[in-house]
Amino acid sequence: AQTARCLALLTAKMGIHSVVLAKSTAAGCDFAKVDILLATPLRLTKLAEEGRLDLTHVSHLVLDEADRLFDLGFLEQVDGVIAACSNPKIVRALFSATLPEKVEEMARNVLGDPIRITVGERNAATSTVEQSLKFVGSEDGRVLALKQLLTGGIAPPVLVFVASKDRAMALHKQLMYDKYHVDCIHSDQSQAARSAAVEGFRAGRTWVLIATDLVGRGMDFLGVNTVVNFDFPNTTTDYIHRIGRTGRAGHSGSAVTFFTEEDAGQLRSVANVI
Repeated sequence: AQTARCLALLTAKMGIHSVVLAKSTAAGCDFAKVDILLATPLRLTKLAEEGRLDLTHVSHLVLDEADRLFDLGFLEQVDGVIAACSNPKIVRALFSATLPEKVEEMARNVLGDPIRITVGERNAATSTVEQSLKFVGSEDGRVLALKQLLTGGIAPPVLVFVASKDRAMALHKQLMYDKYHVDCIHSDQSQAARSAAVEGFRAGRTWVLIATDLVGRGMDFLGVNTVVNFDFPNTTTDYIHRIGRTGRAGHSGSAVTFFTEEDAGQLRSVANVI
């Protein structure tokens, strides 16, 4: 939905017809009249295998969040899409904020004579984000530190990352009890509930939005002032994607990462990025 919204802004008054592939749109869509099709690899390959969608004339294939597509078990689906898009003159493009060497090596297998274009420093956070680490002592210290940030004059909107949907719901309940303008977004919610949470955050009704890595990764909010890593990120890749939610489009932002003694083993990898 986010990509579709941005695409609609970019192609306004250009006469370009774009469609988001979903169950509802797949049923009665005349794909021959579609210029740009937005889809997940699984849904795309399924329709192609069923003969309901002809991809042999596709001129451009764009894989967004490419590191995830090549690293989370999507490889077979991606291979299916690439095979179905058999136009010999096709242009393939991969986009990602981070691209580990292992993933890049796999990606090169599906690209012909590729050119790599890097914006900013590779696998590093943007310079528009002021980064800091905050020792919080214990698990209870995380909640206390977050409340201190929120009551200490930090300007909303604030995006808070946690490690799981259970922790997202628990933190949401704690902050709601203290009457913060807070909402959360996680995979157990319906699409309608997630969309409502995101829209409330964009509209300013929600000052603090709690999210998990999987759900929060692709969200684009131009005005996020602060990202808080409530739970320490598992990898530097996760860290870069998390704090990349602020400091976007030339705006400045800040990122605060909480850590305890239990996070000591991972601390150096993140500290090296700051």
